[in-house]
Amino acid sequence: MKKSTAIAEISWCLQAVITHRSFRDAETDCTLMKANFPDEKIAENMKLKKDKISYGVTFGLGLYFRSELNEKIKNYYFCVVGCDESLNKYSQSQQMNITVRYRDSQESEVKTRGIHTLHDSFKTGITATNWNLSDLFRALYNFFNDVPIHRGDFIRITNCLQFPLKFCNIRWIQNAPVAQRTSGILESIQNFFDSFKNQPKNHHLKYNNFEIARKLVKDNLLPARLAFFEMFARDIEPFLDEFQSDKPLTRFLHTALYQIVHTTMTRIVKKEVLDSTPIKDIDMNDNKNLKINNDVDVGFGARKCLKSKFVAERYSSISARL
Repeated sequence: MKKSTAIAEISWCLQAVITHRSFRDAETDCTLMKANFPDEKIAENMKLKKDKISYGVTFGLGLYFRSELNEKIKNYYFCVVGCDESLNKYSQSQQMNITVRYRDSQESEVKTRGIHTLHDSFKTGITATNWNLSDLFRALYNFFNDVPIHRGDFIRITNCLQFPLKFCNIRWIQNAPVAQRTSGILESIQNFFDSFKNQPKNHHLKYNNFEIARKLVKDNLLPARLAFFEMFARDIEPFLDEFQSDKPLTRFLHTALYQIVHTTMTRIVKKEVLDSTPIKDIDMNDNKNLKINNDVDVGFGARKCLKSKFVAERYSSISARL
């Protein structure tokens, strides 16, 4: 095989991988190119079938790049291995990508984005509340999505045609629509589960997702928690829209992250503390720096839910027991 033909075939295989195209499509396009350019010798000599592309990418290019990466990492003391997944209905069906970040001596800098760190920070904060919202989102979606008869019974009992959305455990901030949909149909969901109280042998009860969801939707504070989750996620989401780009935005990253942290802290930290102390020096474990419970800004939607009748009755019963 001539060198020019080999370079063309390698480039063709790399392009198929980069653009996430199937090997069968890559084979079809190669055949079409040869038909469109019959006088081109390189195109005529390219012999790319889907199996050859698959073996070339897996056992040729894949092994080569892995070897190159291993050799480079050996020369550095620090590296970070992570994973990533895009939030859309197509890429979620693909396997998760493994990424390695290290400092290359030829680059003199490490190119880093704070987007994924932000998702992890949001996840850490929500998980620390022990509200089990992620368990609720997954249980509701899987219960109705996996079995069509569940959706049919839900429509028949509640006359509601909307269903829970899929929750992404990788990109937490972009799950605001999931919380919004759950909040919008929460009353129908509660009525659906309440309809099975006197039917212990119903076919729904054998599903683990049914038990998880039925237990969690009984929480009287769930509407307020869903509203807070949605509000908090939408506060940070504009950052993703702005910085998830190939444009040179690194110089603006610090200011944007500072504004997110400052806005979040204004909800729970006293104003005089924020005005007199740098953010990095504020001790969040010191109650003297924090607002009292009634002054904490949980958002309009959550506060409205907390003032509702059933929550007020809940707090009255708790106060009576105390």
